[in-house]
Amino acid sequence: MRAVARATSRGQSGDTGRVDPRARRTEQAILEATAELIRDVGPAAVTIELVAERSEVARSTIYRRWSDLDELLLDACAPITRFAPEPLTGDLRDDLRALARGYARELDDAVFREVLTFTMDAALRSRPFRARLRAITRQRERRGVTIVRGAIGRGELPHDVDPGAVVVATLAPLFQLRIAKHRALTEGDADAAVERAIGDAVAASTLAPAAGRTSEPVTGRRC
Repeated sequence: MRAVARATSRGQSGDTGRVDPRARRTEQAILEATAELIRDVGPAAVTIELVAERSEVARSTIYRRWSDLDELLLDACAPITRFAPEPLTGDLRDDLRALARGYARELDDAVFREVLTFTMDAALRSRPFRARLRAITRQRERRGVTIVRGAIGRGELPHDVDPGAVVVATLAPLFQLRIAKHRALTEGDADAAVERAIGDAVAASTLAPAAGRTSEPVTGRRC
């Protein structure tokens, strides 16, 4: 499982604003217990009672720090879905493949996948979960947009290509395969999604034929 969320330092000592070390330790114990339960039974099965039992912290103490279970789950799940981008190489395919392969690995991780689908379900009833779901999506899409815009700036892609459309065309098929069709993903799946997304973007460009571009600057190296 990924890193456990750090204590939120909700407990303060007096009027100084100084964090009470005991409160920090208590919060960390609660977050660690919640993360363990997410791994062991899944986020949908976590309850305050289970967290209290696992952390050996009273329910009243948990409720003093988190107003409800949703708030606690959001804090405990945050590190699981946090995006950790790889350094960019400046090559369109290398960078887009790295993004796609990383996303495929995330989707193949059982804990990430369960937290993601739980967040999707919770987003139907909860504004904070809707915000979290948007953040999960945007973190990865913005990285992809940065990659595609860099390629446009270097002349690897026509300048009328829609960066967002390229990224969605890259990542959405991986989501479809893993979440909807329940098929384990491979690096080949990720690489194929990149090739299709780039090929479709170039084919849809109104500039590529008119400018007399050859395919080599756009297609670059093959897998």
